[in-house]
Amino acid sequence: MRVITTAPTLVEFNRGDATAAELMAMVEPEFLSVLGWSPQIRLLFLPYDHPLLGMPLCPVSGCSMPSVAKGLCSGCYQWGKQRGEPPMDSFTAEGRIQRRQIGVQDCSVARCERPVFSSRTPLYGAHRNQLHRQEVSLAQFLALDDVVPLPGFGLCAVAACHRKRPGADPYCHAHRVRWSHAVRHELVDAGDEQHWRATTAPITANNEVSLRGLPERLVAEVLYGLQARTQAGFHTSQTLLRNLLNRVRELELSTLTAVKPEEFARGCHGFYDNLITFIHRVGKTPENERAKDVWDGAVFGHAGRLHFTDIHQPWLREAVKELAFTTLPQRRGRAMATVQDIVRAFAMLSESLRLQREDRGEDLRALGRHDITAFLNRLAYLHGTEALSTHKWVVTCRCLRGNLAQMRSLGLTRSGRPLYGLPEDFALLAEDIPDELEDSEAGKDLPLEVMRQLCEHLPRLADLSRNGPEHQAATELLIDTGRRPQEMCRLPLECLVQDSDGQHELI
Repeated sequence: MRVITTAPTLVEFNRGDATAAELMAMVEPEFLSVLGWSPQIRLLFLPYDHPLLGMPLCPVSGCSMPSVAKGLCSGCYQWGKQRGEPPMDSFTAEGRIQRRQIGVQDCSVARCERPVFSSRTPLYGAHRNQLHRQEVSLAQFLALDDVVPLPGFGLCAVAACHRKRPGADPYCHAHRVRWSHAVRHELVDAGDEQHWRATTAPITANNEVSLRGLPERLVAEVLYGLQARTQAGFHTSQTLLRNLLNRVRELELSTLTAVKPEEFARGCHGFYDNLITFIHRVGKTPENERAKDVWDGAVFGHAGRLHFTDIHQPWLREAVKELAFTTLPQRRGRAMATVQDIVRAFAMLSESLRLQREDRGEDLRALGRHDITAFLNRLAYLHGTEALSTHKWVVTCRCLRGNLAQMRSLGLTRSGRPLYGLPEDFALLAEDIPDELEDSEAGKDLPLEVMRQLCEHLPRLADLSRNGPEHQAATELLIDTGRRPQEMCRLPLECLVQDSDGQHELI
């Protein structure tokens, strides 16, 4: 089975969200064939040999279950533990007899539409009784002329189930057992049977995942999301997918986008977030994403998100968006993080305008040099209270000075643009940027008290070391020469020379 690695198709929609039909149109027929998808049956069969879909088949001979524990299915793993865990090769070759699930397969009589009744004999109940009366082998029984197929009773009344009913009862064998158990133990109200049918989970077997009983929109989201995950190299197991779909059935939702992550079990959070991220990206383009206050970096070819929500004034927020839209194509590597730092600097300016002006900075024509001065004083105050580091103080001022000038050069102050009417004196000058404090080498030295105790206890290093005096000698060299530990570890064996006075020097 080959892995589908083609890039996701980019489709532009006129609406904000894609419809179910538009999502299904983006799912490739080749991917649907890999999953064995049929719109009528509405089951997924995650292939055992696919590296990114489902789980591999249990290697025990005759077993048809996926492996989940040490390369075996849970049943074979427990069976092996009971038998003392023989060597894997002989264990898998020997095989084990497995009990068939009642109602999973059709009766062995040709064209009989009723399910198997017994786990030992692959026949419907009436045919099994007929076999016992004939006292012949199964092969001989199937060849008899009086063995005729029987019409089916239809499918199980549970919306998610695809199994056949064994009789007039509205449920398959397994769901009849579940319903009886739920009523007997008062887990459900007997009068709420219709709701139970719509929300209860299907009976799962092997690599099946049922999408029956789900709205068309949600089915399209699951199929498209699985394709996008697979193309991106993410692995999806049937267990993870079943758990998510069973929870969606319980909540009776029509779309995955209506689910809150906290409504899932903890193990489904990451899977759901990843699935919903791909769904939200459908139809997104840089042109329609730029109008939002939170940008998805994948639309611009970068990882992460860009948040403009901390910029309060609409004119300033739009101007920073224009700047980010222009700047992103020029960035490489951690582009979103770099641009987010620029946005944070403007957010600090926005907060200053909001707090220190009566109009909260909404009227850009009323701004001027006095607002810049107030902002600089606010930064100095934050630095004095240690709420802002010296480095951040300097970087913020440099960032705003350069980017305000770049906004003007981009023409954002022209008529019809976000900064139209912004006064020329609303700008930072070179003199406004504070001097960055120089690093003090003395500040990197160990305190004198620490050095004194270290020198006094140097002989103990030789006693504590298994290598004799080597640690003591190395520490003394670090103290005397100021070499870094990494440099000391790279010293060659012949690292000492004698000068003209006979004193040793370290090379």
